[in-house]
Amino acid sequence: TLHTNDSVGAINRMIDMGIEPYLLSSAMIGVVAQRLVRVICPACKTSSLAPPEIVDRYGWSKKDAVRLYRGRGCHECYDSGYKGRIGIYEALQVDAALQELIITNPSRDELDNYIEKNHIQTLFSDGLNRVREGVTTIEEVTRVVNT
Repeated sequence: TLHTNDSVGAINRMIDMGIEPYLLSSAMIGVVAQRLVRVICPACKTSSLAPPEIVDRYGWSKKDAVRLYRGRGCHECYDSGYKGRIGIYEALQVDAALQELIITNPSRDELDNYIEKNHIQTLFSDGLNRVREGVTTIEEVTRVVNT
């Protein structure tokens, strides 16, 4: 177990701990990052249409009416609007291209570019999927992921 903000942070952390990049690249199979987000209380759950600026910010389809959910607060959730928690995840599988990158002792920016170029789901994008499903709120995902 490593304490990092996300899966690619584990690569930099292990190199900082003194593991040689060539050893790390050949030994690492993958990394999973996880966080818990609060679930909207089903007893007081309400919905509204997402404002256009939110739809644009997160790149959601403008064709569909995007509904966002939140809890009003009730006796079931002690007026918090949330009840229970669920995990959000990101999994980084080490392939040949990532192995070659690790050998070069990459910067955080290089690793972030790799994630973006290869369309790897991040904690934040998994959290936004849970928002679209009506499980949690954008505010909760942003709070937990620190984006």
